[in-house]
Amino acid sequence: MPPTAKILEACGEMDSDHYKTVVLQETLSSSHLKNSIIQVLDATSHMDSDHYITEVLLSAAPKVKNGNVELKNAYRAAVKNISSETYYGRALKAIEE
Repeated sequence: MPPTAKILEACGEMDSDHYKTVVLQETLSSSHLKNSIIQVLDATSHMDSDHYITEVLLSAAPKVKNGNVELKNAYRAAVKNISSETYYGRALKAIEE
């Protein structure tokens, strides 16, 4: 199992969205691989807090903005997990500018 997959698996066992955010942001900062970024984006679907989902997405936004269509599609799919219009707008705007 690749290191990113192990980290994300452990993250899935956490109850706290705060700690999941810390782990996912650290994973994003240390990885530039498209598949790792997509896995992090997918992991936000296991979070409940719109605030923390947005924090992870905003951390990923610079890499996504300069990435390919597949990366942008994964990001947009993750944004759809946000129910708050305010956080939804912030996250989407981060890659549209």
